[in-house]
Amino acid sequence: MTEPSQKPEKVAEYESVLEQYNLQKLDAISDALSHHQGRFQEQLNKHRAASETRRKLAEKAKRIEDQINATDKRLSAISGQLHLISSLKLECLRKVEKLKQKVEQLELSLSEKQGVLEAKQDTLSLTTFWRQQFQDTATKGAFITHCRLSYITHINKLIPSILSSLCSDAEGLLATEQLLGFQLMADIQLRPSSGALSLLKRSKGQLTRTYLALFLAMFMVARARMQFRPNFVWMDEVIDALDVSGIEGLQTWLRQYCGEVGGRAFLLTHRDVSGGRMVRVTKNKQGGTEYTLIE
Repeated sequence: MTEPSQKPEKVAEYESVLEQYNLQKLDAISDALSHHQGRFQEQLNKHRAASETRRKLAEKAKRIEDQINATDKRLSAISGQLHLISSLKLECLRKVEKLKQKVEQLELSLSEKQGVLEAKQDTLSLTTFWRQQFQDTATKGAFITHCRLSYITHINKLIPSILSSLCSDAEGLLATEQLLGFQLMADIQLRPSSGALSLLKRSKGQLTRTYLALFLAMFMVARARMQFRPNFVWMDEVIDALDVSGIEGLQTWLRQYCGEVGGRAFLLTHRDVSGGRMVRVTKNKQGGTEYTLIE
């Protein structure tokens, strides 16, 4: 009676063990499947990455091929341009050679014309004018002497009025104009007027007034008789030895004379001078020259 009851118990125990075994087997199969699925996904990803890499390499190879083709075309175009440039260079060299020959001809012609121009300018200059007037020659000595005396007479008539404008009582003298009076002689020497100081006894400022009066008188006479009449007077540092009244006198005379003949006078000096317009010349920090107009 006991055996039948034991048999169902063993069957139940066997089925329980079998069930556990099947569960464990299913778990193992599930783990293996998951593992294989992971491996498969990994291989699939690698395959996709390799395909993408091949695609990119193919595109890059296509771009490189296109660039090579474009470069070949540019090289072909450049080769044609180089050939054209070579032809143009040869043509330019021929033109340059012709221009060199023309420049040499022009330089020769310019040299000849420059000589003619210098000769004409020399005849027009004030220095040449007075040198010609003060030189006697065997063929025209009498006429030149007559003209010289006429010029000297005219100059001596102009000197007192000019000297009057340049002179003042700034040096403490009662009659500066009379003390500085002089005449130009036929032998081109300066002779003090009666009662005037000799040239050796005159101060630097007095000598400056003396020579300015002579220069301005000679300029007026020469300009009136020259075919070419200069309208500009340049006076370089001639006022450095003059006092304020002397400078003002010179400016007054120049302003009056230039107004009459329509000319311009320029005084070049390192001093600050009032009256008229002044152009100040200075050096800037860069070493250049600056010109400033001061009214």
